[in-house]
Amino acid sequence: TPKTLQQGLNGNNSKQWRMAVQQELQSLLDLDVYEEITRDQVPKGKKILSSKIVLKYKEYERRFKARLVVLGFMQPDEDAGETFAPVAKFTSFRLLMAIACALNLDISSSDVKTAFLNAILEEAIYIYPPRGLGYPPNTVWKLLKNLYGLKGAPRGWNLTLHAVMLELGFVQSIFDPCLYFIKDLWVLVWVDDTLKVGTPEAIAWFEGELDKRFTMTHVADVEMFVGIEIKRDREAGVLELTQTSYIDKILEHHGMLDCAPKHTPMQENTKVSREDCCQGNPDLVREYNEMGVNYPSGAAELLYLALCTRPDMAFVAKELCKVMSDPGPKHVPVLKYALKYAKQTRNLGLRFTRQGVLDSLQLDTVLFAWADSSFGDDPDTKRSTQGFVAKLCGAAVSWFSQGQKSTSLSTAEAELICLADALKEILYMRDAMRFFGVEQERPTVIYEDNQAVVATAHNPGKNHGKLKHVAIRANRVQEEVRLETIDVVYKETALMLADILTKALGKSQFTKLKLAILGYQELEDGH
Repeated sequence: TPKTLQQGLNGNNSKQWRMAVQQELQSLLDLDVYEEITRDQVPKGKKILSSKIVLKYKEYERRFKARLVVLGFMQPDEDAGETFAPVAKFTSFRLLMAIACALNLDISSSDVKTAFLNAILEEAIYIYPPRGLGYPPNTVWKLLKNLYGLKGAPRGWNLTLHAVMLELGFVQSIFDPCLYFIKDLWVLVWVDDTLKVGTPEAIAWFEGELDKRFTMTHVADVEMFVGIEIKRDREAGVLELTQTSYIDKILEHHGMLDCAPKHTPMQENTKVSREDCCQGNPDLVREYNEMGVNYPSGAAELLYLALCTRPDMAFVAKELCKVMSDPGPKHVPVLKYALKYAKQTRNLGLRFTRQGVLDSLQLDTVLFAWADSSFGDDPDTKRSTQGFVAKLCGAAVSWFSQGQKSTSLSTAEAELICLADALKEILYMRDAMRFFGVEQERPTVIYEDNQAVVATAHNPGKNHGKLKHVAIRANRVQEEVRLETIDVVYKETALMLADILTKALGKSQFTKLKLAILGYQELEDGH
C-alpha cells in the first residue's frame, strides 16, 4: 500500500488507485458532503482544517480503496462537541457466534459504503481539498456532512444508524449499545460494519431496508469480521473463530516468519519484573536498542490477539504489557518466546460446537465459569494475579487475566476478590443471554479451587475473621448464591481452567487446559 497519494498515482497499479480516488470523490458529490466556496467566504477567526487522501489495499476483498480524511487533530475542541461513540464488546460478538452455532442460525455481514458521510454535521466545519488533485489554491469546502477524521464523526454516524434501527422496530440492548434485536434477528454494529445473526427471511428483510437508505455491500455466510476469521461447518455443528492471517502479519512485522515454534507462551515459572526495565540506564538502553525489537508494538499486538480469540495467551500478554512503557533487554526474550508460540498455534482459535442435551438441559446454551487466583506472585508489588473464564458451546466466550488492585493477606482473600470480579461478568452475561432469548434457567456454576472461599460463599459468617475486611465482596457473592443466580462449586486445581490465566504452566498441564479452554478437547470432568 502506498504511503502517499503521489506514490499511488505515479507507481505500480496507478490506474487502480486513480479509479479508487475518483470513486471516493464521486461519493462525496453524490452524498452532498460539501459546498465549494472560496477562502474569503470563511467567517473570520474560523479555522480551516487540512485534508488528505489515504490509500489502502484491502487484501481480503482484493480491493483498492481511497478515503478522504480530515486531519482531525487540528480541529478545536469547541468545534467538535460531544465525541463519544460506543464500540461493540468482544464478549457480545463471541456470545452471538456461540448462539448462532447452538441454534444453527444464518450469519452474514453488511458494510455501509462511506458510512460517516451519511451523518448530518451540526456545526460548521471548513477544510481545504486534498493536495495533488488540481483544485485551485483558493478553494475551501464547507462541510455539510461528517467526514472521516473529524472528532465527532464516529458519534454522528452512530446516532444516524441508531435512529434507523429504532425506526425499523429494533430494540437496543442495555448491556451493549451496539447490539440490537428484532424478531428472529440480532444485529451487532461495529462502526460501519454490521453482523447479522438470524433466519434467512429476517436477514433479507433487514438488508432490503438498509439498501433503501444507504449504499451497502452484503456478504452471506461471512468468513471474516473485523479481522477475525469465521470458519463454519453447519452439518457438523462447528464454528471456529481464528486470527491466522493476523498472526502471520505480526510474525512478518517482527521478522519471525521462520522462527522455531514453542509449545507454551512462556517458560514455566517465568516472571516479568519492572526491576529489569532500562530506567534510563544508558548501558541497558543501548543493549535493548541493539536487539532491534519493537517491544511495545509486539506486546500490544499479542494483547489484541488475547482479547479477541486467544485466552491461552491472556496471561503472557498481561505480563508483557506491564513493562511496555520501558522494556529492558531481559524482557525481549519473553516477547520472542510468546511470538514463537503464536506461530506454533497460528491455526488455533475458539471452537464452538452444538453439544446436545443432558438431564433435560440444553448444554449448548448453558454457561459454565471458572475463577482462580495466585497469591502474591507479582515480583514488584506482591499482589496476586486473578483469572476468569466462562464457556458456552464448549469454548470460552469471556475471560480475563489481570493483576489485583490491592495486596491480599491470604489465598482465601485473593480468591474471594477474584470470585467477586467474576460474578460481575457472570451477571452481565446472564442478562445478555436473556437478550438473546436464551434464559439461564439454573444457577450459573462458578468453579473455585479454594475450599475456604466455597464455604464462605454458602455460609454467611464462615471465615469471618479471615475475610472481614472484604466483607462487602463476600456479602454480594453470598447474596447471589441465595438468589440462585450462581452456585460456587469446588474444583480441584488439576481441572481448574482459569489456572492457565494466573501463571506460566509447564507444557503438559498448559496443553491440556489450552485445548479445553479453546474448545478442542474436554477435560476428565466433561468440560
